[in-house]
Amino acid sequence: MDMLLPYSWMVLPAAAVSACILTGKIAIAAETLRQLSGRRRYFRYLVALRDRAHDHPSEYQDATRPLALALAFEYVHAYRAYHQTRRRLRVDLWRAADRETLALVSSERTRWRTRHCTVFVSVMESGARIATSDNFNEGDPLGLKGELIRRGLNFRDLYALHRRRVHRSGHAPETIGHSNPLSVIEDLERARVQDLAGAGLARYRDEAQISWSYTPRGACDIYYRARPRQVRELHAYRAAQAKTAE
Repeated sequence: MDMLLPYSWMVLPAAAVSACILTGKIAIAAETLRQLSGRRRYFRYLVALRDRAHDHPSEYQDATRPLALALAFEYVHAYRAYHQTRRRLRVDLWRAADRETLALVSSERTRWRTRHCTVFVSVMESGARIATSDNFNEGDPLGLKGELIRRGLNFRDLYALHRRRVHRSGHAPETIGHSNPLSVIEDLERARVQDLAGAGLARYRDEAQISWSYTPRGACDIYYRARPRQVRELHAYRAAQAKTAE
C-alpha cells in the first residue's frame, strides 16, 4: 500500500475520468431508453407538403432525383412530419415502374445535425417484407422489416442490391401502392406494431390505437440488441469486402 502512495496523483485522476465516462454512458443509455419507451409514435406520421415556402429538398434529395428518374421511378409526392411540426423532416416518396417497390428518400434537420436516408420497401406474396437502406435506423427487434443496411451506396446501386434481394427471396413480389402509396407504408407499420405488441415489445397509447410506443422491454431490446446488430452486420460485411480485395 505504501508503494502506491507516490503514484496516487496518477491513479486518482484516471479513476475520476473513468467514473465520469461511465456516468456519461449510463446517462445516455437512460435517456435513450426513456425516449424509446415514452415518445408517442403515430401510424399517420406524414402529411403532404403543400407550403411552397418550406418546399426545399436537401442536396441529398436533389442528387437522388436524376438517378430515380433514370430508373423510371415515378415521383409521388413530398411529405413532412404530421404530428411533430418542429421536426424539419422532408420525405420524397417514389414508386418503381413495375409497382413492386416504394422508395422513401428522407432528410431530417435537427438542431445538431442533418440525417439522410433512402429506404426501398417491397412486400412478397408470402407476406414477408424486404427493406434495403443506406443509413441506420431504430432497429428491427423481431426481424419483421427484412432490413439490410449498406451505407455509402447511391440510389441506383442501392436499388440494384434491393432487386437482388427480392429475386433471392424465392417469392414473387406483390404490386403495391397503386393509388395511395403512403397508406401502404402506414399499413405495413401498423401490422409490424401489432406483432411487436403481441410480443410485449410495444403498446398502444390510446383506445383508438392511432399511436404507440415501445415498452421498457422493447426499448431495451432496441438499444442493446437491435441497433448493435445493425452495426455488427455492416462491419462484418465491410471486413469481408476488405479481405476479398486483398
